[in-house]
Amino acid sequence: MNDKQRFFLDDTLTVNQLKELRKEVDSTPDEILGQRMWDQWSSEEAVSGVVEYKRLTKIWQLIEKQISVEKSFSWHKAWRYAQVAAVIMLPILFFSTYYLYRENAAFSTKKTIVSTSCGERASITLPDGSKVTLNENTSLAYDSKSFNKSVRKIEFEGEAYFNVAKDSEHPFTIGAEGLEVYVLGTKFNLNARNESLISELILEEGSVRLSALKKAKSVMLSPQQKATLDKATGDITVTETENALDDAKAWKRKELIFRNVPLYQVLKSIEKHYDVTCNISSDINVNDRFTGIIPANNINDVLQVIETSYHCSTTLKDNHVEICR
Repeated sequence: MNDKQRFFLDDTLTVNQLKELRKEVDSTPDEILGQRMWDQWSSEEAVSGVVEYKRLTKIWQLIEKQISVEKSFSWHKAWRYAQVAAVIMLPILFFSTYYLYRENAAFSTKKTIVSTSCGERASITLPDGSKVTLNENTSLAYDSKSFNKSVRKIEFEGEAYFNVAKDSEHPFTIGAEGLEVYVLGTKFNLNARNESLISELILEEGSVRLSALKKAKSVMLSPQQKATLDKATGDITVTETENALDDAKAWKRKELIFRNVPLYQVLKSIEKHYDVTCNISSDINVNDRFTGIIPANNINDVLQVIETSYHCSTTLKDNHVEICR
């Protein structure tokens, strides 16, 4: 595209430039003119984005305006400009039709998305009767048109407790980062956060199959078993649970449970859960072990537990916690 053609489309042609452009159009054979216009609209510059309706309207107005500048146009010239207009508009209409088709196709696949933010929890009932309780910072999505009709499949990120309705004809599948869970009817807790290096599934009743997508490896779980997926390697470790299920469901009771873990890990959990920064004085041993339950919905109560357990004082100001003796 030369400068005059570009100025024509931008509606910035001067009178002299318009006259020169007319001469070029009049002196160019129809076949060459048509091929040039088609090449332009087929170029990367022309198809780099979808033509918007405002752009279509503007181009039509420009064509009408430029054709009608001089009333004395001969029918021959008018016909030639009409040919130019047709060559311009055909690619535009093609891309616009493609755009509408793509938008309608996307609209026909309607997803239902449920999500929670920091400090929020939610309980939902899916169309098949399955019940899901979502922990904070969790999202769940499914195709509302096909769910429970042909498939029962959801996309998941975060942590939730599932009580899946039994339906042997429509297996329930959960897709998350690096894994897939296959369910017929069962209760389990799934923790699959994108930022975590591992994902955990703890089965309460029924049976599930956990698959690691990286290694195409699967394991079947029985009640009271925990499966831990290492996302980096794709390895799955299965262990028998004693307190794991109760600990995993602690978030439903708005609790944080710690069993013989160092203080610094407790503080990291507090920072992440309450979105605060903890600064502890050097005279407090951060490797001291801690076993106990702290509330997950009241940071003031948490700080009281820390003060009682470690004989220290705490100060909370502007999401910053100072811990000292």
